[in-house]
Amino acid sequence: MRAAELVTLNMRELDRLKVIQAIVEMGLKPGRGAERLGLSVRQVERLVIRYRASGAAGLCSGRRSRRGNRKLDEGLAARALAIIRERYADFGPTLAREKLRKCHGLMASKKTVRQPSRVGFAVTNQSGAGAEVEGAQDRHKKAARNHG
Repeated sequence: MRAAELVTLNMRELDRLKVIQAIVEMGLKPGRGAERLGLSVRQVERLVIRYRASGAAGLCSGRRSRRGNRKLDEGLAARALAIIRERYADFGPTLAREKLRKCHGLMASKKTVRQPSRVGFAVTNQSGAGAEVEGAQDRHKKAARNHG
């Protein structure tokens, strides 16, 4: 018998665990389990093998706690942030990205440059004032005041 271990699973992995346990312990057919999970029978058989070898930990994602393939190196991100704040603070994210690439040899996606928390851009409207997010209730109240 295995020692108890703490495993963190997301909802999809928890569903997989329940079905795989039913296959192993209660004799559910792999074909039925495959239908329930939306997987092929072969993939369910692979999951059963992993479950028997490693328990619930064998069903959690192998990518968990690994760095993403497209994640920028923290030093590179800090360098890009410093350059943008120093030279391109008034540029939009697309132009700032182009300048980083052409003038400094740094490759960053527009999405990365656009993230205000990472690069320090403020979201502004056309008048230059800070944009406020307005909920549906606020819009309805404002419309009622203007029309009533």
